[in-house]
Amino acid sequence: NSQIWEKLGSLYYETKEYEKAIYAFEKAVELKPNEEILTKLASAREKVKKHDDEAITNYDKIKKIKPNNYDIQKYKKLIMYKKM
Repeated sequence: NSQIWEKLGSLYYETKEYEKAIYAFEKAVELKPNEEILTKLASAREKVKKHDDEAITNYDKIKKIKPNNYDIQKYKKLIMYKKM
């Protein structure tokens, strides 16, 4: 069930176990992709530097779901700025 994976991912995120959070959020997205889970996944990926490109990809997916979500554009720009 995607809700269980999402809750597990949130718990891992809160305890700063970002790699485990990423795995759990990925499982949740596989079962039921939506803006909220994709945002959590992107945020977890952002916490782990080596996942920046994947976080950007997630933000692009969210932008397709909700084109008027300007926060997502802001988050994406922040990651790109950090990579410079």
